[in-house]
Amino acid sequence: MSTASKHISPRQAVVVWLLLVIASVSIGWLGDHQGVFGQWTVAVVMLVALLKARAIILYYMEVKHAPLRLRLPFEAWALAAFGIILGGWFFL
Repeated sequence: MSTASKHISPRQAVVVWLLLVIASVSIGWLGDHQGVFGQWTVAVVMLVALLKARAIILYYMEVKHAPLRLRLPFEAWALAAFGIILGGWFFL
């Protein structure tokens, strides 16, 4: 496999960018309409933030094609940060 095929294609970059824009606008809307999810609004916002962070790091920083030993620490950090923030919000 050539190294060129491991890079994100322009089409993939645009699709990921568009999904990031939609997610950002959705979270902005949710901030003004918190009643939709009630107390779970923070959980939804944090989940979308986690998905956005993963998309940026995996696609634009090309960690998606990195060896597993380099990718696992990022995945662990993202899930730990998500869990700590939600745990602090719901239990403190």
